[in-house]
Amino acid sequence: MTERMREIGRGLAATVALLVLVVGLPIGLSAGVGWPLPRGLPTWSEVGDALGGSTVSDTALLKALACACWLVWLLVVASTMEELAAWGRGRSARRLPGGGALQPLVRQLVMTATLLVAAAKSTSAPASSLPPVVSAAAVMTEISEQAAPTQAPAEPALPSCLVEPRDSLWKLAEDHLGDGMRWREVWELNRDRAQVDGRVFTDPNLIQPGWELSMPSDAVGLGPRVPTADSPLPPVVPPTPPVTVPPTTATTTATTEVPAVDADALDAPDPEVGAADDSDFEVVPLLAGAALVAAGVVISVDRLRRRQLRHRPADRSIRLPGQAERRVEVSLRRAADTGGYSRLDLALRNLSHQLRAAGDNERPRVDVVSVGPAGIEILLDRATDAPAGPFDVAASGRAWTLPAGVDDDLLEAIAREESGPVPALVAVGTVDDRTVLLDLESSPCTVLNGDPSDASALLWTIAVDLATSNRADDIDLVLIGDVPPGLDALDRVRRVGQVSDVLDELELQVRSTQTLLAADGHEVAFDARLAGHGDGMAPTVIVVDAQGGTDDGVGRLLELAGQQAGLAVVLTGEVDAPDRELCVEDDTLIVKPLGLRLQPGALPEDVIAAAAGLVSAAADPGGEGRSDSIDLRESTTSPDITVEYDGEGRPTVPDGHVLVRVFGGVEIFGGARPIDRRRCIELVVYLALHPDGVDEERLREALWPEDNPSRSAFNETVSRARRCLGHDPTGLPHVRHMKRGLYQLGPYVHLERGPEGLYGAPPGTGSVPFQGCRGYEWAYTEGIAYALEAPAEADSRSA
Repeated sequence: MTERMREIGRGLAATVALLVLVVGLPIGLSAGVGWPLPRGLPTWSEVGDALGGSTVSDTALLKALACACWLVWLLVVASTMEELAAWGRGRSARRLPGGGALQPLVRQLVMTATLLVAAAKSTSAPASSLPPVVSAAAVMTEISEQAAPTQAPAEPALPSCLVEPRDSLWKLAEDHLGDGMRWREVWELNRDRAQVDGRVFTDPNLIQPGWELSMPSDAVGLGPRVPTADSPLPPVVPPTPPVTVPPTTATTTATTEVPAVDADALDAPDPEVGAADDSDFEVVPLLAGAALVAAGVVISVDRLRRRQLRHRPADRSIRLPGQAERRVEVSLRRAADTGGYSRLDLALRNLSHQLRAAGDNERPRVDVVSVGPAGIEILLDRATDAPAGPFDVAASGRAWTLPAGVDDDLLEAIAREESGPVPALVAVGTVDDRTVLLDLESSPCTVLNGDPSDASALLWTIAVDLATSNRADDIDLVLIGDVPPGLDALDRVRRVGQVSDVLDELELQVRSTQTLLAADGHEVAFDARLAGHGDGMAPTVIVVDAQGGTDDGVGRLLELAGQQAGLAVVLTGEVDAPDRELCVEDDTLIVKPLGLRLQPGALPEDVIAAAAGLVSAAADPGGEGRSDSIDLRESTTSPDITVEYDGEGRPTVPDGHVLVRVFGGVEIFGGARPIDRRRCIELVVYLALHPDGVDEERLREALWPEDNPSRSAFNETVSRARRCLGHDPTGLPHVRHMKRGLYQLGPYVHLERGPEGLYGAPPGTGSVPFQGCRGYEWAYTEGIAYALEAPAEADSRSA
């Protein structure tokens, strides 16, 4: 209260000072001096006498001084109006001509005087009356920050705020602290802090859009600061016993120090970026929230294609997707978080191992999971004293975090012997840069409502996620309603007409599961999976699009799901008292009863349809008798070379030759020196796969799919690739200079071939072209990736 009175006192003093300058000064000048300018024009003799100093009266001097005061008053008024307008807009004021030292003085008076406005607002609307906005990260952080009784509580992460256009410290304090006078607290928290654009925050009147500012811990309407890959992860609370591992890996797990993973180094082969390597591989905004779902689709389609190629008739080519589906496949590959997809599965199986080691009769269940760049967070529904293993554990055993630095090899040693504990875990949305997942089995009846089209999009996205998830060893996915055509081509998916068609079967399944659970003393299927009964505990998930109304079997279906015997239902439409409700409206998803507010992770309707089409095409075993297959022949002038491989599958290339590898990742062997730019590598690969040459327009469209590069960027890319590859034995550059409007490689650049001379996977490289590579979208839009896979499978069969 004393500090509040001081702030009000300073505000009153500044207000009085402004009133004296703006109002009192002109009143005083008018009363004491009057009109300062002469009533008429002086004669030339009077001007001469005045300049000579012989006839200047005291009155004239006083009026001249009054004129100067009037000019100062005008500048004060202009500065006050500009500062007030800037404060109202939440922006910094413009510097006025002639303002000099006067405008900063007026600015300080205005900022101090406006404290009175905040005092009035805070009296009528205290901060406690502001409705808090709850995010998934806030809920998980709040729980994870609860320390064990015997331990000192961990330092909580301060919430952070991203500065938007028109923001000011005052506005941020008013919006998130309920009191503009608290802008000084925000200033003190962030003073002299370097921001992402390289600037240092040294002026409280000047903040820039895009800056991230720490806020006091009682700020509302903000999520907590999400740790980056470089920020320290919370400490393990409380200390936990050592991890229990199988005998073959116990020593390794106990003694090996886990190295940190440099995610940026894994993302791209080039260590430096230049003008020719400006990024144009941003994730399609509509898919950014469905990165794990996109990864599941991409990995499932690749797996189906490999099976399709192995079993196709010898005289038929595989069925290729249509042009629209190819474009969507490119977008899905851009958005796919394949690393998070595989690592989440490892985390869950390792969690299963640790929970089983606790030996609890009533084991906790998975409540909420989030996947982000700093690690994977798993929130359990109750505390446990299970050994931590590779996890950081907090909140008395409820919050489990797998840091990004834990090596996958250590996780796989345990995961390969574990069942998937939560096969019905699905991604529903995002908060900040984290994907949030919920377990459908933990709340057997999940209802989606809100905008009908948004609810349906999320429903079928959940169905796609379940159909392609690696978190389930097996799952019986039953789809009812307007199912996207082709999705039922996946093994675990079946489509039925209405709920009543499967009720009798589901009743038998629930009864059988209950018998198995009772025999082993378990309450729910989750406990049985932890105990090792994963083979008999594959859940059934019923997905029902009931926007047009439900049939008579829905009530009976929900009763079966409520028995917690491996059956879960997710549907749209009206249902009384659901276990969980997902309300989606435009860009907001509210999860009830948890109160989480997320950005929905739904795929657009056309993307869902195209994804189902990709699945359908890849699952077709018959193939097509196509005559327009991609021609991947080499130039007829290309000399033959003999390539030898070492024990790790790396080739030895004769001097003067260059070998281009596209399977198991992209690599270029030979040449004058290694190519250190990703796009230069892609240019060489593109030309190697188009031996007859391509024109500049086609090169631009392939290498810069969403941008038109400058002449400088294009020239640098071609020239740098030419310098790095060097010259062939004839003295000509491997990357030929443009001739007849075409760019082309010389005959001493070769595509790596399989054992029978076909383009295929050489020893030890696998059979997936462009695996793990960023870019190369043209390989899918032009159908080259599919054509490459066919001879690769032929090579593997012949070998």
